Amino acid sequence: LVTGLPGYRASPRGASDGEGGWSHAMLAAVAGRMLHLSYQRLPLSIAMTVVVVAIFAWLFNPYFSPSLHHGWSAILLGVAAMRYLVWRAYRRRADGVVLQARWARWFMFGAAVAGASWSFGPVAQIVRAGQDESYLLALTLLAVTAVSTASLSAHRLSMLAFQVTALLPATVVLAATGGDTEQLAAAVLLAGMVALMAVGYSSTFARGYALVSIAWISWSVG
Repeated sequence: LVTGLPGYRASPRGASDGEGGWSHAMLAAVAGRMLHLSYQRLPLSIAMTVVVVAIFAWLFNPYFSPSLHHGWSAILLGVAAMRYLVWRAYRRRADGVVLQARWARWFMFGAAVAGASWSFGPVAQIVRAGQDESYLLALTLLAVTAVSTASLSAHRLSMLAFQVTALLPATVVLAATGGDTEQLAAAVLLAGMVALMAVGYSSTFARGYALVSIAWISWSVG
């Protein structure tokens, strides 16, 4: 099993220079597998973004400025296109531990930019939004971030990057407006961000620990 994981390098039996008795090669192999799972999920995530943007274009049109909303949709679709190009490049990659770090940085960068693109609309519209619109924007961000927690759970840093860039700017802007409704919405966003981080972190840890354990057992008996 371990030899089939991206980034695997054979190490002498008995080597235990990694954490918990696992070799660095084994840890690198598992990290490569987690990254590979993240990239495998990326096309579905991009497709969902396109569908959600189309739905929101119809749902939000009566409530917000058409020009601002259309600009937000264009930004979301542009970021989705950028992430698709990164995915295409990854599929033509050369495997190996050296390149693994680069592809991990690209994946995390894409996740952070995607989170910021989702936050752009609410941040730009919250100031002129009423009470109902403020709650609608807050719920939209929470829903999108909840989905991202599942789709990015195989790569913890990317998941956290999306959560922070998507929720934190809107939370700060809502809290700064001073209205009671906005303050409550900001508190809901902050609580939601902390909860999603905790859930995502535990999910990523459990998945990674399971892969490392399987790899260790396979190496021990192989």
